[in-house]
Amino acid sequence: MEKRSKSDVIGEGVIAGLIGAAAVMVVYYVADVRLAEPFSTPAALQALLFEGPEAVRNATIGIPETVGFTALHVAAWVAAGCIASLLVSAAEASRSSWAVVMVGLAAAFCAFIWATGAWRIDGFDSNHLWVGALLGSGAMAGYLAWKHPEVITR
Repeated sequence: MEKRSKSDVIGEGVIAGLIGAAAVMVVYYVADVRLAEPFSTPAALQALLFEGPEAVRNATIGIPETVGFTALHVAAWVAAGCIASLLVSAAEASRSSWAVVMVGLAAAFCAFIWATGAWRIDGFDSNHLWVGALLGSGAMAGYLAWKHPEVITR
């Protein structure tokens, strides 16, 4: 196996992150539409991150809130995708299994959700946050596995 260039690794990471972000956004949108409040999750999460848990119940659902959180969300997932791609590249080079890396990333996303306290806020259904984190991590891992089948067959 020849060594991949840094730009290849980063480019692959950006794509993996965009796939993960898109998967999460679909989960959020479906959950919000089900509650008849489209885009309430991005607004609530922006309020949580920048104003604290008390602001979540009264979060303003608007274009600036949705776009602002979505940009932050996509950037975070792209960063995670780049880290995952770097780790898969390292696993390729060292001939080790990457499954531990992917499980670790999924655990990191779930730990972030837990640490923010979003799951404890009265009146805020956070189940879709967990589902989104796991689905996004799985989509990212699936893409990287598709690109590097030799790593998962070890």
